Amino acid sequence: MILESTFQSAKARFAAFGIPGFIVRDPFDNMKTIAGLECPILLFHGRYDNIIPHKDSVALQAAAKNAKLISYDCGHNDLPPDDNDYWDQIEAFLKAGAILRP
Repeated sequence: MILESTFQSAKARFAAFGIPGFIVRDPFDNMKTIAGLECPILLFHGRYDNIIPHKDSVALQAAAKNAKLISYDCGHNDLPPDDNDYWDQIEAFLKAGAILRP
């Protein structure tokens, strides 16, 4: 699984913008979902993301059984700052998981 700039849960993210929890019909609880997964997970996030805080991906990585977080010095809308590095990281992840052949 590959995730980019992912929040812990929609309910918590919306609450940060003042939207009450009863408005959110599906909480999209990524923390709960990720904690139950066995598959490898690759997370990308910008350290200066002002829409979905970097700490959300840090928490997701900690909750996962098998996750790697790659953080870039960028915000939300300029991720990735280096396309070549980004795709190299994805290729390495897929090869390590035997999804792509080396």
